[in-house]
Amino acid sequence: MKIREVTEIQEAPLGSKYGLKGKPEWYDRAVKMKLDNPSISAIEIARQVGVSNHNVIQYWLTGKELP
Repeated sequence: MKIREVTEIQEAPLGSKYGLKGKPEWYDRAVKMKLDNPSISAIEIARQVGVSNHNVIQYWLTGKELP
């Protein structure tokens, strides 16, 4: 699954389960990967930053909860 046409990358909202703890240590690397290569998939970003669930990557890059 690819995150398509991300026009604005934003951090997760403060009321979220992640926002209260601050950014994860991999966040800046994931954002740089997505900006450097817009066609990279969330699965590939997750693999490269060492996150086991690509939905977490999508959540942090889009700010939207996934079903």
